Amino acid sequence: MTLHNPDAGYEKSLDVRDLTRHAQTVQSPPRGGVCWVLLAPRRGGKTWALRAIAQAVTKPWYEDIERRPFVVSNRMKQAQVVLLDEPGFALREDPHGFVANCELLQSKKTYVVVAVTPGEYELLHGVCAR
Repeated sequence: MTLHNPDAGYEKSLDVRDLTRHAQTVQSPPRGGVCWVLLAPRRGGKTWALRAIAQAVTKPWYEDIERRPFVVSNRMKQAQVVLLDEPGFALREDPHGFVANCELLQSKKTYVVVAVTPGEYELLHGVCAR
């Protein structure tokens, strides 16, 4: 019997979820917000979900922004969907800048999906609610 390795890279053949509907949804503007949110606890499968969505959308850009700010690159602007993983540092250091970058990408018809823990969601929601 093969044991699951949570640190292994994404492999479509091992994914039991069908995220097709989600992949279709995130290729359009988020309703009433600046980004699409993928909310799950730590070790809740957020990275795998982002990788699955990246394989199912047109022109994706995946980026792990752990321990660094969220800076919009030209390559991000050319994507249809930007998938951001590990945004905790960026949300704590410059939450308003994070939201402004999401708005900038949305104005370019590039939609952001951000994978967050409940604590990170509270940071993001706190900025957006104001």
